[in-house]
Amino acid sequence: MGKEVLNIPDLRVEQTFKRAVAKETKEYIIKNKATFPRSTITELTRVEKAVICSKVILRDILVMPFLQSVAWTGFLIVLKPWLRTTVTFGRKMGSSAMDLITGRNLVKSKPKSI
Repeated sequence: MGKEVLNIPDLRVEQTFKRAVAKETKEYIIKNKATFPRSTITELTRVEKAVICSKVILRDILVMPFLQSVAWTGFLIVLKPWLRTTVTFGRKMGSSAMDLITGRNLVKSKPKSI
């Protein structure tokens, strides 16, 4: 009976940002390998490093969260009529179940005459 390890994702911004910069740097070096013989991040110029960091910041911190929020909001707007119908149906079913349990509608009362 071994212990199961629960893998929790790393949500720290610094570690995630460093991984994204390293990945982008590696892609940049592979893409531009024919242009220059440098192969490590220490050999990149300040401009190249700034371009890589700017690209990661724009993509991961500004653009992607914005697009995700727009998509989520659009999804909720599209589902709003269905959610409203579901809530109404749930209320009706709850009321019917409560009436059935308590026996409220089993005996009909006579209407009061004026």
